[in-house]
Amino acid sequence: MKSKYLILAFLVFITFSSFTILPENKSVQHVKESWVLTHDKVEMFTILLPSSPVITEKEIKTEFGFIKGKGYFVSEPKNNLNIFYSVVVANYKGVNKYHEEELNEFFDYRRNGATANFNGKVILEEKVLFNNNQGRKYRILTNDDNLIVTILCCLVGEKLYMLSVVTPRKYDQNKNVDRFLDSFKILSKQLTPKH
Repeated sequence: MKSKYLILAFLVFITFSSFTILPENKSVQHVKESWVLTHDKVEMFTILLPSSPVITEKEIKTEFGFIKGKGYFVSEPKNNLNIFYSVVVANYKGVNKYHEEELNEFFDYRRNGATANFNGKVILEEKVLFNNNQGRKYRILTNDDNLIVTILCCLVGEKLYMLSVVTPRKYDQNKNVDRFLDSFKILSKQLTPKH
């Protein structure tokens, strides 16, 4: 049964399987309970993860053509009820000029792709605002009814942040799901070093 969970948890990772593993994270700090604060000044965010992530980069095929994406992945963290965490960041040129209907289509495309990747069905979809930026939160139940995938998408300018956590259904909505999602912070441009 555990191998079945691993296969589903790695569906997100497989999407990024041709990424190149980067030699080091920009900044990683350990915090209480062995969670790791990941800080990326280039992608302009911080987030808590249950262990140091594998960081990968690749070109992703989208409705916009190929775009560069960067992923941060943690699978099967010790002493954790969830089996997979990820943050994917990608830049979508021109999306910041979209009107409401176009933004809805943009987020629908993300939802449909995630639902197809997990061969599941959406059990929750809600619009969210993150620091006055458009976003969506989805919960997807896999077709075997064993896993819940919680996804938070946030569009900041032309940059899309997509956070995902995969949880066995029996541990649905545990405190670590919220800890992960609530820890996500966008850095202000003033904090970005000038080159």
